[in-house]
Formats: sequence, C-alpha cells, structure tokens
Amino acid sequence: FDFDDGMYLYEVEFTYGASDYEYELIASTGEIYTLEIDDFSVIVPAPADSSVTYISVERAKEIALEDSNISAEAAENASFTKAKFDKDNGVHIYEIEFTSGGDEYEYEINAVSGAIIEKEINGEKQLPEADAEHIGAAEAIRIASAHSGVAESAMLKKESKLKIKKGVYVYEVEFETREYEYEYLINAATGSIISVEKERND
Repeated sequence: FDFDDGMYLYEVEFTYGASDYEYELIASTGEIYTLEIDDFSVIVPAPADSSVTYISVERAKEIALEDSNISAEAAENASFTKAKFDKDNGVHIYEIEFTSGGDEYEYEINAVSGAIIEKEINGEKQLPEADAEHIGAAEAIRIASAHSGVAESAMLKKESKLKIKKGVYVYEVEFETREYEYEYLINAATGSIISVEKERND
C-alpha cells in the first residue's frame, strides 16, 4: 500500500510461469494504474476522471508514429515495447516506445492535449533547429537584455539554449554581471518572457 502521483495505490508483484508481473492498482477503485510484465510496460487505460478528458493510448501511439516520419508500411510493422500512462512533474503523460527499421523511438506525449513533450531517436534527444517557427537564440538574448537593462556587451558567461519545458519550446537564457546572476525562460515561438530569476552573484 503506497501513496504516489497524488493517489493511494496497491503495488502487487508476483511470478507466474517464466514471467514476472508488477501491478499498481488504484486503491479506491481497483483500476489497473500500471502493469509491467518482464520489465516491459503493458498498455492500460488512463484512470477515470470526470473532470479531465484524456486522449486514448491508441491516439498517443498514432501521434508518435505520425511525428516519426517513417513510411506507412514501416508504421504498420512498428513494434511497440512501451505504452504507459504516467504522471511527471504534475502533468499526465503517455510514455511511448517503439522500434522500426532498426531504430528505437521514445516519446513523452501530453495525455490531455496530445502535444509531444519530448522525443528521442536511438537514445538521442531531438530538438528542432532554430527556424521560422522560433525566434532564435540571439533574439532570446536580445529580449533578456532589453528586459534586464543589461547590455549584451556587459553580459558575462552568456548562453542561450533551446529546451522543452512542460511541452513548450523555450529558450533558457543565462548570464551574469559582477553583481547579479540572471536566468530567463522565453517562449521560443512568441518571444514572451515566461519567468525571470535574479540573484546576487557571490
């Protein structure tokens, strides 16, 4: 009996034949929350919640296949090794993993909106290059400069990285002056400032 992901769960483990089974059951309803057989996650339905509408696990698999840009024939023959409903940093997600043509694909997909939070191909995280859909690292620094009042020429240890935060592409801009350290999160598509941290430089 345990408390995890904001709910009470029973964790049940047993061996049958040559396989090991691990279940998590929602204590209040008896619904299967997660199921793993021999360390492979098995598809289980999202828990019932009248206040939230989740996409189905089948839709999450479709989103992953569509984004992977593999051919229709390859998609039909893709082998799924994981399709798990989970919760990460307060966000309900589907973890989708499959292989196709010798390549391994891993996706985290928002279970409500269907937005792709993160993806990896053969263990390498995929991030888009700056293009017309993103403002670019240099523009993110310019926005932070204008907001902070610190000229770019006066910035020390300056860097701007494209990242994913809760399903949104952002630029993480960090720099220092002799007095302060700054960290900005800037929406990569719109240029709007999401958050600012300013601390004394020790």
